[in-house]
Amino acid sequence: MAERASASELVELRDVELAGRLLDSWARRDDLLRRLLMLAVVPRIVDRELLAALTGTTAEDDRFAGGYARLVGSPFVKEGAGSSFTLHDELRRPLLELWEEQGFEGRSLADLRRTVWELWEGRYRDGCRDEGALDLVAPVLRRANPRRFRAADRAIRKDVDHALLETVAAAVAYDPAVALDRLDGWLADRAARQEYRRCDLVARSFADALVALPGERRTAVLEGWAAYYRARAAGLMEDWETADDWLDDADGHAAADARLAFWVASLRVDHLVRRDRLVEAQETAEALVARHAGNPPDPWNENVVHGQLATVHENRWQPDEAVASYRAATASATAAGNTAAAVQARLSLTRVVQDAVTAAEEVLRAVATSRLECPDRGINQRASRRALVVLGWESPRLAAALVREVRQLTRGDGPQAVVDLAVDRASTFEAAGLAHRAVEVLDKAITDAAELAPERVPDLKASRAALGDRVGRAEDAVALNLSVIADPLVPAGAWQRARCLTNAALSLLETSQAGRALELALQAQPLFAEIGNERAAAYLWTVRSEAHRLLGDLEEARRCLDRITMPLPAWWESDARFARSRLAAAQGDRDGAAVLAREGYELVRDRDDRHLRLTACSEALHRAARAGRHADVAALGTEVSALAAAATAYETWQPTETTLRADEHLAEAVRIWKAGIGTDRMRLRSAHEHCAESLGLDGASAWAHVEAALIDLARGERPAATHQLEAALDLGEPVFSAALRTVAAELTA
Repeated sequence: MAERASASELVELRDVELAGRLLDSWARRDDLLRRLLMLAVVPRIVDRELLAALTGTTAEDDRFAGGYARLVGSPFVKEGAGSSFTLHDELRRPLLELWEEQGFEGRSLADLRRTVWELWEGRYRDGCRDEGALDLVAPVLRRANPRRFRAADRAIRKDVDHALLETVAAAVAYDPAVALDRLDGWLADRAARQEYRRCDLVARSFADALVALPGERRTAVLEGWAAYYRARAAGLMEDWETADDWLDDADGHAAADARLAFWVASLRVDHLVRRDRLVEAQETAEALVARHAGNPPDPWNENVVHGQLATVHENRWQPDEAVASYRAATASATAAGNTAAAVQARLSLTRVVQDAVTAAEEVLRAVATSRLECPDRGINQRASRRALVVLGWESPRLAAALVREVRQLTRGDGPQAVVDLAVDRASTFEAAGLAHRAVEVLDKAITDAAELAPERVPDLKASRAALGDRVGRAEDAVALNLSVIADPLVPAGAWQRARCLTNAALSLLETSQAGRALELALQAQPLFAEIGNERAAAYLWTVRSEAHRLLGDLEEARRCLDRITMPLPAWWESDARFARSRLAAAQGDRDGAAVLAREGYELVRDRDDRHLRLTACSEALHRAARAGRHADVAALGTEVSALAAAATAYETWQPTETTLRADEHLAEAVRIWKAGIGTDRMRLRSAHEHCAESLGLDGASAWAHVEAALIDLARGERPAATHQLEAALDLGEPVFSAALRTVAAELTA
């Protein structure tokens, strides 16, 4: 048995020489215990499996088990959680110093620290897989046995948290640079699950582990990065005062590192956008772009600031500027070889381009790039989701194939993925002219989110409220919009309040409640001005004009429209033209009203929103008929009939057993290709077989031909890919075919 030390001896073990004497004494009595003690010094927290891995044996080895029992029974250890323990600091510190000065049996301390880090990270990844498995059964288990679900959830979360924090500490002890490289991924894991307090724990663990390093390994730049990540975590929790303090701290260390300075400035932009301080955000982003033009400190991520600037333009309703910035982000990421970022920038670009064909071209390029060049499953599922919104409104068959594909690619991703798909499906139905179907999807999404992702409920309610007047439920929409603003649990920011007030005012106009609409518009207008969205504030003059017209004050209605002195996005300019048209009609100028209404329709004629186009075309037809413009009546009547017929055909389409099976095979093909196991060649062969099965069941699926063409290109079979693309062109709807014709030429060139 090992010789027990008294408490006074433990206190005196701060001295390295005394630690060496203790080891020599133990070597004469129990050499295995001496070795285990020295190895137990390496990790912060020790357990049987970890110490066995450091020893190079297994936890079941009899000799190791005996030595481990003697170590646990010695006075030098403190019991920890579960079956773990830690060494007394009074012993661990001098033994670490002794190891660094004299070495131990030729073992590399760095290699052992790496082993500790890899073991903890393996445990963390195992815990993440357990989280995913629980997410899959959560809806059923939560209802069937809530107590069992809560117990499993608590146990898994506890294990994941413990493993993650120890992974961070072990990585920093091994190599702070390695820990820094991995920190983004660890934070992204938790942020994707909306676990922002855990993000703060991770950032805090990194900072604390740095403090524990010897002075020569702890540099000012590392401390700056620690402050940056503390600021980032505080921002996720919307603790803006703390975030600003940490950013100021990071700024103090950034002078010595251009890359750190770049990321600190970028984080400031992100926080300003999220705080609705758009003017400051734009100025900061533009200064950052100009400062690093042609010489970025981090070329791989230079696209980030271009994307942030695009987001600011998007939030300020500056579509042309947003398009330019997203294109700059795409070009920057492509030049750096950052394919995932290039795809993401291109997908974001589709939100702001002004016509349906251009949006379809960009999303097809993004899908092709993600399939052919990006192995990341997350990027591929985002490409499919965006394709559903941009392309699915035109063809219910194509939408059905993409919904199935997204479900396969997001399998096991948890409740957030379910809510995301619901939002995308609602957007698709809305654009297809089926607002009532979009409302049904959002109502179910709100119910599900209340249980699975409550933080998403306010945004879902706001989206649902915006559809109220489209389905003849304007009063419900008003109540829902105002409830979002008044929710005490999730306070709405300035942007959300302004948006909901504007939508409520528009719904009130639908029911001719002009007085209340005017009150809400007057509340919303200064909010938009406050956050720097001057164009939205200008648009509110249109809403105010409509209210005054309905109240009978035509002169004030005209003055409101004359206050719009800046260019508006096409869809808002269309609303302004229609407001002028109604005012002209109220003043008896029928011909002028017809001309203005036709101009309003032409502004949205190429949009990927069938409901918007149908509504605008119908009003233009009405004004043309009142003015006796027979040629316009004939042309607009034909377009109204075509749009209405397309909406009816979309709604009445139903999948068959054959199309469902075909879509299952297609979705499985994409899943195997981008998320399966095995070599690239094996996955491509299996994907090709599933695609063939899908096309054998339903050769009229345009999207199946596109995916088959991409698989053929990945296999190097260009003639077969060309044949598949030609088949897709023959089967596609007008917008899809026009876009695919351009992209197919690029792919097969």
